[in-house]
Parts: sequence; structure tokens; C-alpha cells
Amino acid sequence: MHLNVTSSVKHIEQVRILLLDKPCHILSINESRLSENIDDGFAKIDGYDIYQVDRNREGGGVAFYVKTSINSCLRNDLIPCGLEAICLEIKRAKSKPFFVITWYRPPNS
Repeated sequence: MHLNVTSSVKHIEQVRILLLDKPCHILSINESRLSENIDDGFAKIDGYDIYQVDRNREGGGVAFYVKTSINSCLRNDLIPCGLEAICLEIKRAKSKPFFVITWYRPPNS
């Protein structure tokens, strides 16, 4: 699932309700607008691991929520320098690993 939330700060409760009502394996979020000034625990959701790349409260930022039962790891080595993105490697039993990527491109870039 993918959402452009235009501020996790404003919509985190709606995201929590969505994931309780319609659980998914992986949720990609663009324009999370989280920053280092926001406590890391703020965006956590029970049952999900969070991966995030913050920019600032004015725009941008990306995040993934991944069910805790899914074996996932961050692959920063696959992201070109300067790209606002997250790449995850997903490993499943008896399957080849696969990658999921989310990125954000500011409108005037």
C-alpha cells in the first residue's frame, strides 16, 4: 500500500486506524515531513517496524511500515547519493529475496 500523507504529524492517528482496520504487509509513505526534532517513538505503530528518511517539517521525507513478522533489512548501498529514498530487501523462506523502494521527488527538482 502507498500513501502521500503530507505530514505524518497531522495524520499519524489516521494511519494507525487504517493499519488496524486494513492491515497490510508493507505501507510506503511519502511526504512524511518528519524531522530530527520529532521523537522517534512518535511515528511507531504496534506490529510494524518503521524505516524512515527525514527531511524537515516543510516537506519531503519517506517512510516504510513493515509488518514485524516480515524479514526486512535496509539497503542504503542501493540508493544513489542525494536521492530521498528507502530501499528494503525482503527475505522470505524458500524464495529469492526481493526489493521494495519508495522515493520522493520535490515538485521543482
